[in-house]
Amino acid sequence: MTKTKKKIIIVGVGISILMLFWTVGSYLPLLGNYPTKVNVVMNQNDKGNLILIVGNNSPNERLVDITIHIDDKLALKGNFEKEDVDPFIAGYKVYTFSMPNGTHKFYAESLVGRAQLEKQLEINGTTRVIVGYEYNPQAVDRDRYFSIWEPAKWMKFL
Repeated sequence: MTKTKKKIIIVGVGISILMLFWTVGSYLPLLGNYPTKVNVVMNQNDKGNLILIVGNNSPNERLVDITIHIDDKLALKGNFEKEDVDPFIAGYKVYTFSMPNGTHKFYAESLVGRAQLEKQLEINGTTRVIVGYEYNPQAVDRDRYFSIWEPAKWMKFL
């Protein structure tokens, strides 16, 4: 065997090992080391004006980490499981916060899901925001992303 063939084999084995670590790393939450508990860092208030509904809407990734910051402050961080109860809102959780009216910086991120979203939210009175992690490998674009939906804005058009 020539030196060139040995180098090619070593590089091929190295790439295979890296791909294995990358694949296993993507599924670490499924190995049971990551509970579905969500740590809410910001103070929740049942009478708050920001109703945040967060969940995993991916049919292929059963468990995904989601971290949300509001105005550069950690609001919540945890793992969200996709449940088979309802095709849209299964696994979604509701969190209520008190926020002053006005424009707020909103940031959502998933390390395992490799997605992020940054958006300005306008809070005026009671504001409901639905945030969902999305990924479907059968979809045309096959992107991993967060969807954000503010029902009050959509209802104005009906």
